[in-house]
Order: sequence, then structure tokens, then C-alpha cells
Amino acid sequence: MKKRLFQFALIFSLMAFGCVAARAAEPTFGFRAASVTNDQVTLTPVDASGKDVEKTSDNRYPGAVKLKVSYSKAAGGSEYLLCVLKDDGEGPGADNMAYIDQKPATGSSVDFIAYPKKPGANETSVKYAVYLSGNAPADSGSIDSFTKVGSFEYYGEADVMLGDVDGNGAIEVDDALDALFLSVGTVNNLARPEEQQRAAANVDESEDGVDVGDALNILLCSVGTKTGIKALDDYLDSL
Repeated sequence: MKKRLFQFALIFSLMAFGCVAARAAEPTFGFRAASVTNDQVTLTPVDASGKDVEKTSDNRYPGAVKLKVSYSKAAGGSEYLLCVLKDDGEGPGADNMAYIDQKPATGSSVDFIAYPKKPGANETSVKYAVYLSGNAPADSGSIDSFTKVGSFEYYGEADVMLGDVDGNGAIEVDDALDALFLSVGTVNNLARPEEQQRAAANVDESEDGVDVGDALNILLCSVGTKTGIKALDDYLDSL
């Protein structure tokens, strides 16, 4: 306990002197691991405004809600069908169809914007497979049958307990330390997905995301002091 409190005090002091810069809040939902199995297909995650989302170092696309699917070897005049299937089922069906669209090729290309379904209330992520099919002539070299061309995962906010950053069911000094690291853009705890940690650490549920104030409130709660934040105070009352 004393060691953790010392670490917390040291980092807090560095921040007070301006030695560490805070990072802007990052969305707690998006895509990850977008990949293709066809060289002529491009998958581009985009946000709600249609802007391309840049990939992070851990292969995520924070804030992505739509998927741009481009195929560059289409046969002019042919029709193409896009299917996004949940959990890569054995062919499309009512249980696994997440999105479907049909378009004619324009020249040698065809482009789609897919709107996959967000994870449900009891899901933290959903894996999707992307398929294309077309009626191109067999000798065109274009896709002419139901073919998997890529995959991605849609992650969302998990059900979290505010203040319990590490997810062990209790609010402790370690949670405050993890929140402090998150407030400056560093992940201290590698055992839990970052988006879940951020959702739990943002105890005041502000649009600015996790900041030093969140870490301080978690620290106060961990030593039994009420903060006026209902979720934290309710936790103390339950002990």
C-alpha cells in the first residue's frame, strides 16, 4: 500500500510541475484488426462523419462506426453483392447477417459503405467477416462467386464498475494509479483492454475522458473518503 501511494504521489507531483502532458480523450468503441484476404480489396474504417480513422499502434481504429469496402478488379457492367457476416458463419443467414448491399461496378471498381451492428448489451466485441459476390463473366478474372475478402472486429464499451479500473471487483489504490497513467496517455495495466479501463476510470463520466481528477477521486474512494460521485459513494456504502 505504501509503495503504491508513493508512486501515485511521485507521478502526481511530476504532473503538477508540467513534466507530463495529458492526452485527449479517445473513443471507447471502434474497430480492430481490419485485414484483407484479397489483394484487390481495401477496407477503410471511417467515423460517423465519414472521415477515415487512423490505425493505432495496437491495431485499433478508435471511433470507427462504418467500413469502406473498395474492390479494384470489378468487371464493368457487372453487379456486386457485399455481405458482412457476424462470427464468420457458414454462408449468410438470418442469424449472422449484419449488413448487405448491392451495387453495379463503375469502370473497374466498386465501392461500398457498410454499417455493421455495434456489440450488444452483453458483448464487448463482435467479429465480422466481409464477403463479395458478383455476376462477372468467368473469364474476366473478377470475383464471380461468394468469396471472403476480409475481416475485422467491432469493440464497444463493456459493462464496467466505475472506479474499478483493473476489473477485480474492488476500488483500490492500484485503480487510482492505473487511472493516473491513463490520464497522461500511458497504459500501466496490460491485463485488461484499454477501452474498458478508460470506461471505468472516467468516474465523472465527462466528455473529456480520463483526467487527473478522476484518478484523485478513485484514490480518495480507495481509502474510504466520499467524493460526491454517486457511483463511488454507493460503493463505499455497500462495504
